[in-house]
Amino acid sequence: MKILSDIEVNQNILKQPRIDVRASAPTSPAPQEAQMYYNSAEKVLKYYNGTQWVSWANEAVNVQFLSANKTLTASDPPIQILSTSLVRTVTLPITGLTTGQKFVIFHNGTDLGNQYIIVRDVNRTYSNLYSQARIEFRWDGTKWLFDNKDNINIGVNAQGSNMGIAIGPNANGNLHGTTIGLNANGSINGFAGGSFANGTNSSAAIGYTAITNSKQGAIACGPYANAIRVGEFALSGDLTSSFDNNTRFTILRWHGRTSMSGDNIYLNGEVGNSFNVLRRHLISCDMRVHAMFSASVVKAWRIRFIAHRGDGNITLTMKEKTVEYDPTSSAIDVTIYNDTAYHLLLLKTSGTLPGNTLFTAYSINLETKLLSLD
Repeated sequence: MKILSDIEVNQNILKQPRIDVRASAPTSPAPQEAQMYYNSAEKVLKYYNGTQWVSWANEAVNVQFLSANKTLTASDPPIQILSTSLVRTVTLPITGLTTGQKFVIFHNGTDLGNQYIIVRDVNRTYSNLYSQARIEFRWDGTKWLFDNKDNINIGVNAQGSNMGIAIGPNANGNLHGTTIGLNANGSINGFAGGSFANGTNSSAAIGYTAITNSKQGAIACGPYANAIRVGEFALSGDLTSSFDNNTRFTILRWHGRTSMSGDNIYLNGEVGNSFNVLRRHLISCDMRVHAMFSASVVKAWRIRFIAHRGDGNITLTMKEKTVEYDPTSSAIDVTIYNDTAYHLLLLKTSGTLPGNTLFTAYSINLETKLLSLD
């Protein structure tokens, strides 16, 4: 009668219920799926999921060393803490799942490069999981969603889409870029490191306000560094605004193939890119040039010159042109041409070329710019 007094018969309500209370899990008779008890030692409610007792507030966990590849099923514990001594594959299920069901996979193994876990389903590979890493998956009803790290964004308004990385407020690493710093921009395959650094379009800017002006292959290194030409490596000689440097130390490189005397060899091998000289610039240049037609037909030069552009055209003063190596007495030659119409210095082939010849060159330059216009 006391039991009946705790039941509202007409409303099918159990009043003040109390389930089994004990300090450890019952073992006899064998527990059944969905059986529950209160663990008085741990102060938690536990239920039996068919294979093990699980805390009501927690989730079932599988801790396992992978001696072989593993295929998960929909009824496997959602938390998988795995380790391995070799590369192993864990395959996620795609049948028998409920929407929202998850798997969280931890790699708890040794931190060696040849001991990672490949996580996939039958349709695609999701991740290579290295030591001490984790990845979480959620089933949306048709496919697995996961915390994709192809894009990394850290900071207010950080933008790192299309496999980009952006770290810092307003950092922009869109389209395969890598950017670290306040208002830095390394988008479009570029790299920018430092506040306000700008190294877009396959260039790299390193340092506060360093800038490459989107010139492909350019590197601006150091605070306020400013690279203004394709493929240029630029160091700032003074700590002023990147656009107002009085002094720059630069390295330029050329390469290209031609069989025609009089052809241009371009900066970074990109047609149309030449050594431009800005207004009120003084440049001291020390250049090395190589020509190679075959394994034996080769030639090397050293060329030094001064280029000065005031308010008008460039004045080019040649200081040295020395053949440093010419084992076959080749008729191949090169010259520095002053293009006054466009304020360019051009590296041109000359002499007699035996055929399709490879030309490469680099120059080390001291550049000084007069800022005052009075």
